[in-house]
Amino acid sequence: MNLRTRHRWTRLAGGLLLAAALARAAPVDPDERLPATRAAADPLAEAVLDAINRYRHQAGLPAWVVDETLTAIASAHSQAQSQQGRLSHGGFPSRFAQTRARLCVENLAAGHGSGQAVVDAWRASPQHHQNLLDPDVDRVGLASSQGVVSMLACRFGVR
Repeated sequence: MNLRTRHRWTRLAGGLLLAAALARAAPVDPDERLPATRAAADPLAEAVLDAINRYRHQAGLPAWVVDETLTAIASAHSQAQSQQGRLSHGGFPSRFAQTRARLCVENLAAGHGSGQAVVDAWRASPQHHQNLLDPDVDRVGLASSQGVVSMLACRFGVR
């Protein structure tokens, strides 16, 4: 193999190694994450999700899919609220930033005995109702802690 051919092979191999390294280092696109199918081990959150998705279906909207990252954020928020003994949207910009989403909405509830009761209360509130029927969000995180429910629903893709 002459020097010119060896140089070409070296550049080709180097380019392939660089491409492989860059592909491994590329951040994961949130749209490529595999969402969970249920709110993990949280019966109240699962009941709320079922009630939300029934309501969205009745309105001609697609069901929301549970996202593990959003669920973790909602879980931390519902736990903090139950410890504080009050509901607050304070810190929403920080929770929104953690999602790396393009758009997020948040609903909170406490003191309702069932998932359907939570959704009924949100339907009675114009802003919370609007969040439930937002056609621009498709992923959700739901969690409860001692009866405090936190819902964080977001859109990651481009529309």
